[in-house]
Amino acid sequence: MPGDKIHCLEELQELQWVVAQRPQAVNKKRKSECHTLKSLATVFPASESKFVWAVENTLDVDGNLLKAKRSVSNEPEVLVSQLEAIARAMPEYSDSRGLGSSSWNQFVGCLRSPRVRVADLKVTHHIEDIEVVLKELASRHKGTAEQLLKKLSDLAYVPCQSDGPTTLLFSPKHAACSSAQGPHKLLPAFGVVLPQIQQLAWATGTPKWMHVEALVDAIPCFGKDLAIALCAELAEQADVEGFARSLRRLKVPTNSKQFLPIEHVYINDAQWKGAGDVQTLDDRISPDHGQKLGCKSVRERLKKECEDGTEDEDAFGQEADLVDQVKLILKDYNDKSDVVTEFVQNTDDFGATELTFVLSDEKFGTKRVVDSRCAALQGNAIYILSNKELREEDIKRMQRVGRSAKSVDFASTGRFGVGMNVFYRYSDCPQLFANGRIHFFDLTRNFVAKTNETRGKQFNRGKLEEMFPDSVQPFHSYIDDYPVVFRLPLRTRKSELGEKVELASVENDLRAVSANAFSMLLFAKSLQKLRFQGPRGVVTEHTAVIDDQVERQQHQEFFASLPDGLSQVKHSSDKEVYVTKRISSKSFSSAHAPRTSERKALCVDHFNSALGGALLPLGAAAAPLDKKKSEGRTLGLSWSMNESMDTV
Repeated sequence: MPGDKIHCLEELQELQWVVAQRPQAVNKKRKSECHTLKSLATVFPASESKFVWAVENTLDVDGNLLKAKRSVSNEPEVLVSQLEAIARAMPEYSDSRGLGSSSWNQFVGCLRSPRVRVADLKVTHHIEDIEVVLKELASRHKGTAEQLLKKLSDLAYVPCQSDGPTTLLFSPKHAACSSAQGPHKLLPAFGVVLPQIQQLAWATGTPKWMHVEALVDAIPCFGKDLAIALCAELAEQADVEGFARSLRRLKVPTNSKQFLPIEHVYINDAQWKGAGDVQTLDDRISPDHGQKLGCKSVRERLKKECEDGTEDEDAFGQEADLVDQVKLILKDYNDKSDVVTEFVQNTDDFGATELTFVLSDEKFGTKRVVDSRCAALQGNAIYILSNKELREEDIKRMQRVGRSAKSVDFASTGRFGVGMNVFYRYSDCPQLFANGRIHFFDLTRNFVAKTNETRGKQFNRGKLEEMFPDSVQPFHSYIDDYPVVFRLPLRTRKSELGEKVELASVENDLRAVSANAFSMLLFAKSLQKLRFQGPRGVVTEHTAVIDDQVERQQHQEFFASLPDGLSQVKHSSDKEVYVTKRISSKSFSSAHAPRTSERKALCVDHFNSALGGALLPLGAAAAPLDKKKSEGRTLGLSWSMNESMDTV
């Protein structure tokens, strides 16, 4: 019949018609009855003729006669057959049309690939037909539409966007309502549904995102250019249920121009070192996507080589609620001088004679770091420099996060219960260089540690500098002159431990503390020099000296004779010694100069905090010398403990 199919349908309403498909298993004796001609209006209501121009016919209960008054409401298979007929009427997509990629030959050679069809300008009215059918399925058979359409999984019928003036038809398995890569980058392997029918497609079983298993199957079937986009699309669906299970069959493109299983492929995320003899993921796939796809990491392999295994495995992170414990400590000890005071006291306990605080705004490289997350540690930082090496047991004490490692030691001037946890006030991941190793105290596991790993890592300096030079660069200015270098990278954003830390705020804190820091030297047993340096140079320097050699000896003997703990108190005797410390302060900037009264004894507030709550190891008082030597202070040290204190 001449004309398009819609015109023919209108004429067929008054004509006789023959079944579109011969019924199966028909009784031979009654074969002639199966070819009985029926009026279309008799078989289907006229209102539904638009759905039935090429459908399979059903039989009545006897298995040989056409069923009268059929309805798409009762027979959704009619709609499915309609879609199949429309799709088959479209020509198959081919490279000769100039619509696709040069990898078409690989595409059609893959058994799992969809048979994409093209709706060009001559047959665009079929797209409207598909919309009508999908609408009927969505409205009348929404609950079973997806199940009904499974028979068409290898036959394209969902209209999708193309990169030309045509529309492409894809099967639901190879189509989606949206794509992380955009509507055109995945052609011709996958299509993104036309915007105007996305709701209909979604209602009839077309997924919102591409099928993970279909992506896995398709990646090795195309040239590398398309495979790159398919890998990126797959990686963006890493949170889909069953994702990891589907990756077992995945083969990804490599820099050696092969497609290999993911267990044999590494992410080339340490390009400055080279990957050695391992196969690496195509560089056009980002390390983040490669990690989601399950590839191994060259950076992680080198990182393991740098780790120093001499550390106590249980030193970091003994409890699950350590972050909460440290937050409580920071809440209780919130004075801006606490960080300085705690380091001064601990450094004095370690026997160091010099301690320097440096606030730096210098920035360092972020590419060649031991872990990509460490890029946040390469900016503003506080350096705390000591001139005496730490013992291994001293480092282990610092690693006992959440509680102080100090026992009741009367020779210690440090406060009990605080320990070194105060360094988390400014930093989420404090670092320490000591004994040839660089330590990371990663309490929140956001920088070098990972889930279920210890919260800290230590690396051999030499290997770390060879593999990841940017991670060592921040220490270069100090490690040749100081055996101990603490580095507190300032918090760059709000975290579990606190708010973002601004450089100007820290500078104000250190400036305020440095002005009166000379008083900390007054009762120090070892420390003789405190130095503070800001981003613009030296701020303040304080020095304490006992000029008299005999008094220096008495001072040392006094602290050496103090009992180690309560068990020795009963056997100790009262001790008293007077020495003269000369304290001098130098200011090299506009820092406030400390003032002292010549008529009042020096008051040391740093040791009298209400939260300090510990017995000071000694009683002490200071008084000014004569006016000519006003920089000097007479320090009276005494020890006295009666029997009533034995139960403290």
